[in-house]
Amino acid sequence: MAATRSAGFLRDWYDARILLAAEWTPAIVVALLDGPLQYKDILATAGADSPGLHWGSRHRRLYDSILTRNLQVLTRDGLLERHETPGTFPPTVHYCLTDAGRELVEAATPLAEWAARHREVIESAQSWRTRTHRAHKPAKAAS
Repeated sequence: MAATRSAGFLRDWYDARILLAAEWTPAIVVALLDGPLQYKDILATAGADSPGLHWGSRHRRLYDSILTRNLQVLTRDGLLERHETPGTFPPTVHYCLTDAGRELVEAATPLAEWAARHREVIESAQSWRTRTHRAHKPAKAAS
């Protein structure tokens, strides 16, 4: 346990958390686990089932602009690779996980398993955050 209490461990934990901070990162990364996908397939797969994105009062939708931005960031961060097939029109582009991206999913697996074992903790946190968010929302002006 001493290693987990070191300043280095805490810094590394926060550093890793930054890579997962974007709302759609888990869905995009998981969509690519089975191999390379084109943009439209990532949009359909990652956007179709987003169970972690129901914390608020509404279901969130993965829009083209959000996916584009997330793919750019994940590629820049070294978790995805973008491959364009030359000589095709329109250009054929595939995205795939890098070794680091696959390792990140492997590292996140025990955390997801913890969440499954502690569903009551997760549900309590969701409930509290939802109530707190609603309580702090500014009132709408009368029309």
